[in-house]
Amino acid sequence: ALERVLGPECGAIGAHAMSNGDHEGGLWKAEDLLQHCANGTNTVTGKTGSRLDFFALSYYERAPGYLESDEWGTNLTGDGAQLELFDGWVKSTRAMLDRNGFSDIPIEVSEGGILFGMDGKWMWHGLAPGGMIDATWTAWVFWKLLENKVDIWSRWPLLRTRGLFKGPEATSTHAMRLIAEMSEDVRGAVDRPEDDRLIRVISGVAPDGNTLRVLAFHHAIDVTKPTQPADLEIDLENLPFEGAVRISKTVLDKDHGDFWPQWEKDRENQRFT
Repeated sequence: ALERVLGPECGAIGAHAMSNGDHEGGLWKAEDLLQHCANGTNTVTGKTGSRLDFFALSYYERAPGYLESDEWGTNLTGDGAQLELFDGWVKSTRAMLDRNGFSDIPIEVSEGGILFGMDGKWMWHGLAPGGMIDATWTAWVFWKLLENKVDIWSRWPLLRTRGLFKGPEATSTHAMRLIAEMSEDVRGAVDRPEDDRLIRVISGVAPDGNTLRVLAFHHAIDVTKPTQPADLEIDLENLPFEGAVRISKTVLDKDHGDFWPQWEKDRENQRFT
């Protein structure tokens, strides 16, 4: 119908599973939709099959330091917000697309985030729990997207400079600005030694061929216990350029880009409870 009105260049046409990864527990069964697009009768054309350019799902974690429970927003204990279920959900989604003849279309996350704070209160569609977990979880999402070949992850607005939630920027906003600079980069190979800490490194060569970007982060899985800065030694090999180089560094930690430590000091000084 869109093609008939707007022409073949009407834009990408896709579908959202309307589920949080569980394709049986959403508003409909995702596989029924895919089977219809593959083999069902198109209501507009009368022919078999309907165009599908991408397939999307949601991915929300319950709260920092909390993975799974039958009761959302309660019993906030666990191994931390690590996107542990994400790999399996992407794998099952890809298998479902393969079964129905859509092996080549990309998978997207149309919305996602962390739903509840440590106090069990809903954070408006995973807006931001505050603290450094915002930044490290956002970087962890980026790494997971690359590892699982997922093209897009959309979150609800995080900007604090205007609108209803006007105020200081969240650390995740700063992290996303840095990540956005790597969006057109060609990913480089990274050999990471075994380490029990949740430290990851992502590298990319910019389209101009003269810039190498490296994103390194130490994921804080517990919002009440931010991870400490980690000393990293990074060896760069097979660089696509020669000669002298200019190195710049941007740091996000509890003293740079996070308003919560200052808020805690203000609260203590003003005796807020």
